[in-house]
Amino acid sequence: MTIGVLTDVENADAKNVALLVGVTYGLPGIDIDLKNVKEIAAHPGYQFDTHELWEDEGMVENVAKNLTDLSASVTSGGTLFFYFSGHGSKEGLLMQDRLMKIGEIKAAIEKGREGKAPLERLVMMFDSCYSGALLNGVRKVEHTQENSRDSQAFADALVRELQASNRAETYWKKLFVFASSRADETSAAGYDGSAFTLNMKKAFDESVV
Repeated sequence: MTIGVLTDVENADAKNVALLVGVTYGLPGIDIDLKNVKEIAAHPGYQFDTHELWEDEGMVENVAKNLTDLSASVTSGGTLFFYFSGHGSKEGLLMQDRLMKIGEIKAAIEKGREGKAPLERLVMMFDSCYSGALLNGVRKVEHTQENSRDSQAFADALVRELQASNRAETYWKKLFVFASSRADETSAAGYDGSAFTLNMKKAFDESVV
């Protein structure tokens, strides 16, 4: 199960921190997504100190500050887990006020690790569609084949950016990035939550029985 990369449950002394962000722009079920992921992160096997930013709290500056502060708080051997549910594109994530670019996400995490040992793991999980065609609340975008690649393109670009140049290994030892959708599909958001997070929660529940 992919969620197993979140933390080494054998290291009981490590502080593991999660930031869960939900910004809807009209998408249904994102509150359920955050609830489901919070339940996973709260499991005694993971022991995450979980923080949530919802809707108006999800401003770029606030998300960046939380990423920096929480990154700094992770102790030796610990994991930083960042989960986002909402709209995304290959350039970044649509927060409440604007698009948060990949470089801003990276810089916020790195700032928190300055002068500290690398994170044992940085885990980033994005439950969003190919969303180039979904930003109708912000701008009109024609649905094209190129737009339909946005979700996977974002994950690929994020990995490249996080691993590129300026000594990524200084800030984290292991990097895991998950996107909810293949290149040509939506995230199937519904009022009971999105398909990706719902199935992840279902797999988790079955694995801990």
